[in-house]
Amino acid sequence: MSFTFNDLNLQHVEVSQGSIILPEGNHIVEVTDAKPEKKKNGTQQVVVSMREVNGTRTITDWIVVYNPNHPKNQEIGRSQLKTLCHHGGHPNPDNPFPNDDVSVLKGFVFGIYVGDDEYNGKVNQKVKSYKSATKVDPSFDLQKHKDPLGAAASSPPPSEKNDVDDDIPF
Repeated sequence: MSFTFNDLNLQHVEVSQGSIILPEGNHIVEVTDAKPEKKKNGTQQVVVSMREVNGTRTITDWIVVYNPNHPKNQEIGRSQLKTLCHHGGHPNPDNPFPNDDVSVLKGFVFGIYVGDDEYNGKVNQKVKSYKSATKVDPSFDLQKHKDPLGAAASSPPPSEKNDVDDDIPF
């Protein structure tokens, strides 16, 4: 079966809301995706996609972890990654990917500061720093975010009292 635009039917496809980039300022975000990316020039980076915890706005950061041509760029990227891991609660920020699996960052929650960044004459929003979520909002409760109903709500209800006497007399 070959594809033709004439036969394209979008009847059961939802309309996309698109993504809205986080504006300048402090935000609490959760990592929704993290993947490695290797560039043609040999540079390797971690692409980290984030969404604000109480909303739908997003931002992506490209963290350079290896750049043989610009050691300072590599140093800055590694510092950013360690800071993200530290504030995201990674158990070992010094060795974050022992199994080459950058997806371990998914679900991490932390604070970020987003600011303007000019590149090639265009101004875009960029993650400027990583920080603790409580630095952004001192009342933020990570446990409530991870388990909004509380552990009690997810526990099975206590068994109902059985009034039937199951004792069998002998």
